[in-house]
Amino acid sequence: MDGIGKNIQIAIHDPDSLAFKRAVDFYPESGQLEVSAITVDTVNRSVWMASWVGEESGRYLHEYDLDSGKYKCKVHLQPVQQWIQGIFAHKGNLYLTADDGTADEKEHDHLYRVELSVKNNEARVVLERYP
Repeated sequence: MDGIGKNIQIAIHDPDSLAFKRAVDFYPESGQLEVSAITVDTVNRSVWMASWVGEESGRYLHEYDLDSGKYKCKVHLQPVQQWIQGIFAHKGNLYLTADDGTADEKEHDHLYRVELSVKNNEARVVLERYP
């Protein structure tokens, strides 16, 4: 298996009943080959996705408009995070988890905050620290 997804769609469900509302077709021209993480940003009305496989793995986040389903943009992450395994939108901010620890050496994975720059389609990735 190559890990590349086929016929990828974003399924939109009602948040209260979880009833299926509609599907949004994947935008193959984005260069994204599969989905390793997905989140809904209700503040900015966006769906964000990350990818694990391919040349672009961890380099970009992909944004879709939650209301229209249209592909909005590809945001370049700097520095690049390998093996993104989770993404979460909270109060208009994005957070990533990456499979970047070594379990055999008791190293934990990390949580990162994403600082988006709308005008440049870039995002600064910052290690999130707790007091």
